[in-house]
Amino acid sequence: MLSKAEESKKAAKVVATWSAERVEILVKRWKEGLSAAKIAEELGETITRNAVIGKIFRLGLSNQRRNQQKALEAEETKVEVQDQTTETEPIEPASSAAETEPTELDPATIMALAKQAESTSPKLGVLELTERTCKWPIGDPSKEEFWFCGHPSEPGKPYCLPHNRIAIQPIASKRDRRLQAAQNGSGNQS
Repeated sequence: MLSKAEESKKAAKVVATWSAERVEILVKRWKEGLSAAKIAEELGETITRNAVIGKIFRLGLSNQRRNQQKALEAEETKVEVQDQTTETEPIEPASSAAETEPTELDPATIMALAKQAESTSPKLGVLELTERTCKWPIGDPSKEEFWFCGHPSEPGKPYCLPHNRIAIQPIASKRDRRLQAAQNGSGNQS
């Protein structure tokens, strides 16, 4: 009869062997989505969770599952965005194509476009936002009447066209307004 210490030494010396059958089961179960612990349990006492993780890594299966999950998430996001873009139309300025540059639109026109966007907004909550929806906050966050614009955002930008015009202003525009404010301020003092 072996003592517990001797049994533990003997168990430590037992090395998990990866037969072709075990590897086949491992690959099959991993692709089915089972956890490493469940696979180890199924393969027997000599195979530990860490042994399964190591073998998965050496076989290059860990990246495959991650890539498959990313592809599925990307597909789901694409479907969600398509659903949302069919419900809402992007807000376009009613001006000519020459006036689409941010420097060409005056602040009153930009604000009017923003008000129009807010009045037709799908009123999304924070959990409904995607990378392709306008994230312009509307209202007071501490009140129930708070939402995000939700219109389709401009490619590579966080906001729809009117809200983008408010958020991102050309440097020359800002400088001109400051100069004008300074001149108006100094004119009042004389």
